Amino acid sequence: MSEKPTYEELEQRVKDLESVFHSDHKQNEQELKRLYQDQKKRFKELYCLNRVSESIRWLENLRDILHDIVQLIPASLKYPEITRVRIVFDGEEHVSEGFEESSWCLSAEFLVRDKRGIVEVFYIEERPLEDEGPFLKEERDLLDSIAHMLEEAAEKEYIRNEKQQLEDQYRQAQKMESVGRLAGGVAHDYNNALTAIMGFTDLAMMDSDPTGPLHTDLNQVLKAARRAQDITRQLLAFARKQTIAPIVLNLNSIVESMIKMLRRLIGEDIDLVWLPDKALGNVKMDPSQIDQILANLCVNARDAIAGVGKITIETGMVTLDKTYCDKHAGFVPGKFVLMTISDNGCGMDKEILDKIFEPFFTTKEPGAGTGLGLAVTNNIIAMHKGFIEIESKVGKGTKVIVTLKTERLSYEQEKGIDS
Repeated sequence: MSEKPTYEELEQRVKDLESVFHSDHKQNEQELKRLYQDQKKRFKELYCLNRVSESIRWLENLRDILHDIVQLIPASLKYPEITRVRIVFDGEEHVSEGFEESSWCLSAEFLVRDKRGIVEVFYIEERPLEDEGPFLKEERDLLDSIAHMLEEAAEKEYIRNEKQQLEDQYRQAQKMESVGRLAGGVAHDYNNALTAIMGFTDLAMMDSDPTGPLHTDLNQVLKAARRAQDITRQLLAFARKQTIAPIVLNLNSIVESMIKMLRRLIGEDIDLVWLPDKALGNVKMDPSQIDQILANLCVNARDAIAGVGKITIETGMVTLDKTYCDKHAGFVPGKFVLMTISDNGCGMDKEILDKIFEPFFTTKEPGAGTGLGLAVTNNIIAMHKGFIEIESKVGKGTKVIVTLKTERLSYEQEKGIDS
C-alpha cells in the first residue's frame, strides 16, 4: 500500500499545475496577439488595394492616378510615419510628401509596351529586421500587387488614347474629304472661267495701243487672273486632282536648285541657311511638288519674322522605332529622309497649332493669305506616305519637320540609262 503524499508534496504539485496553467495562458494570449496583428496587417493591405483600385477607376489620367497612389501607400506599411514612396514611369517621377531616399528600400517593377516603371518604398529611419530585411512579406506582396494594377491601368490609358486619336483622325479625314471634293469641283469651274478671261484679255491687249491707258488696265486684269490661277492650282493640289509625275530623286539636289529663288522670295533682311546631309537617302516625289512645299514653308517662315531674322533648311536621315511611333499618331516604323525648315520668328500658341492644317485657316491679314499653303503641303506629304510635324512656341520661333519615306533608285537611274 502506497504512502500518502505529504503536505509539502501536495503544495509543490499545486504550484506545478499553476505554472503549467499560466504558461499555457501566456502562450494563448501571445497567439491571439499574433493573430490580431496579422489580421490588422491584412486589413491595411486590403484597404490600400481597395483605395488604389478606386483611384484607377475614378481618375481618368494616369498622371493623377500615380500621384494619388504615392500618397496612399505609406499608411499600409508597418511604420507609416517613416515611409516614403516614389513611382517612376515614362520619364516622370511621382513622390510622397517629404520624400527622401535611404538604403532601406523595397521595390516592384512593371512593364507597359517596352516602357519600364518602378514602385519604390523607403524607410528613412532604421527599424528591426523582419524575415527578409526591414520589410514584411505581406508588404512585398502588396507592392507587387500595386505594380500589377498600375501595369493594367497604363495599358488601358494607352488603348483609350489610341481610340480617341483614331476617332479624331477619322472625323478629320471625313471633313477634309468633303472640303476636298468641294474645292476640286469649284477649282475646275473657276479655272475654265479664268482661261477664258485670260484668253480674251490677251486678244484685247493685242488690239489696244501699248502706250495707252487701256493697255495698262488690261495688263492688270491679266496679272490678277494669273494670281487667281495660282490659287486654283493650290485648290487642285489640295483636292489631289493635280497630275503628278513622281520620280526617285535626291532631295538635296532639288533644294539646292531652289536656294537662289528662295532667297529672292524671303528678301534681303532674312538670312537663309542651307545645311544638307551628304549621306542623304532618296525619295520618290514629283519635283514640282517639292518646290511647292519649300515655297509654302519658306513664305510662312518669312511672314513670321518681323525685320531681320534667319531661316534654316536642313536635311538628314532618321530611323523611327515602335516606341517613337506609339507616341506619334499616324507614324510607322522605318527609315526616313528628314527635311527641317526652322525660323526665329514670332512662333505660335497651341490654339493656332491645333488648327494649322485646316484649309482656309490663316493668321495673316485679310487678302494676305489664302489659308491653303499648309493644307496643301500636308496633303502632298500624306499622298507620298510621309509625315509633317510642327513645333512652335510664342516668341521662340517655329520648326517644321517633314519626314519622307526612302526609295531606291530604279535600274535605269542607277545605270544612267535614259528611259
